[in-house]
Amino acid sequence: MKYSVTCKKNTPMNDYIYGDCFTHLEKSKQKFDLILTSVPDMFEINMALQEYQHTFLPKVVKLVGDLIKDDKFVVFCQTDRKIEGTIFPKHIHIIEAMLQSGFILKDYKILLRSDIASKDLYRLTYSHVLFFTMKGKFKALEPEMKQHVLISKFPKNKNYWAEDFPTLIVRNLTGLGEIVLDPFAGRGTVLKCARDLGRQYLGFEIDTKVYREGVEYMGD
Repeated sequence: MKYSVTCKKNTPMNDYIYGDCFTHLEKSKQKFDLILTSVPDMFEINMALQEYQHTFLPKVVKLVGDLIKDDKFVVFCQTDRKIEGTIFPKHIHIIEAMLQSGFILKDYKILLRSDIASKDLYRLTYSHVLFFTMKGKFKALEPEMKQHVLISKFPKNKNYWAEDFPTLIVRNLTGLGEIVLDPFAGRGTVLKCARDLGRQYLGFEIDTKVYREGVEYMGD
């Protein structure tokens, strides 16, 4: 596996890159068959709420809009944030920004943690899974993919997905050899699942510690 190539040419590649996705993808001509990601929380990138809402989220929407094929899908899996005695509805702001950019909301599911009974004063135990496209249509979905509520065995006390969720999405929305992008890849769960399913992949992680964990997790 390589760890230093940027995506500036219209050439598919399998890569997990340490660095900022905006910097690497700003001039990319590559179009992707699936973008599956979770936008970082404002606290993860040390950003004030107003800047996050009005600057960062629109920047993310523009990025994915420039990179996805018109008949393919962008899938966000987002958990809203409890902050200062209220809830910041991140998924609603993403929906509004994507609709304003010309996308349609093709489907909407809830992803539940299998340990939903556990109590967390700061994080909700469910996420919103948002499926956006310009012109795409779902084809031959598996029964589980048609459900409105998905359940995933999240690793205990870990801030990343188990492999069951991204595997389901990648398997149903892409074919062999197609290209999956996770611009906020974290430890690379989406990338590993794409690779294991015979898809091409590209992902970015800006946190040094998380990236090193991801390199070990993904292996050679």
